[in-house]
Amino acid sequence: SLIPVHILDKSLHTSQLHEYKNCPGIESAYINSMNRPEMKTFMKKMTDLYGKQLQQIEGTSNETFLYDYWTLYKYMDTFIVDKTNGNDLSILESHNINLNEFEKNAFEFLNLDYLGTNFNNKEIGVLSMTHPMRKVLYYMKQVVKGKPSPKMLMYSAHDSTIGAFEVFNNVVFGTQIEYAYFAENCAYELYEEDGNMKVRYIKGDNVKFEISYLSIVFI
Repeated sequence: SLIPVHILDKSLHTSQLHEYKNCPGIESAYINSMNRPEMKTFMKKMTDLYGKQLQQIEGTSNETFLYDYWTLYKYMDTFIVDKTNGNDLSILESHNINLNEFEKNAFEFLNLDYLGTNFNNKEIGVLSMTHPMRKVLYYMKQVVKGKPSPKMLMYSAHDSTIGAFEVFNNVVFGTQIEYAYFAENCAYELYEEDGNMKVRYIKGDNVKFEISYLSIVFI
């Protein structure tokens, strides 16, 4: 779940509030998405490319172990974090795995996960962001009315919650949906153009936040 930093309840032991038990429809949506054709095709591709090497690393004789969504997620997600942080990945290289090629496949998987598994329909994204967006939309309306409002809202977020935020804003404002890379700057801005107030999504390593009216920044 997306928790606004300025109202975070420090007594909470976790900010992960999107458990299946809280929303019965989520579990079936996840399962259906994990079994969709694009994911099955990717699983076969990874098995053909890296199955034998990763079998050796895992110490398993199961030749189809990469046909498991969470096994793939473990490899792809941790690989991106380790490579970005400069951690030791020599175990992959020692099994003749090209890190640059593996990285391309990791991002392909995370795109499938980000734009498919978590939000394979717009209803999930909209529903999951209803609470935080209520506050964001309130401040946007305050700006439009010329009333006092903060210039910036900062949210602590994971890639999946940014994805839900993107889905919500795509439905409401027509902004684009793009994969948010690990440690990438992402923000929404309320700005004026030709006398009209509009919302834009900005992202990238060298993004400059103008904060002319209101910025929603993810950290």
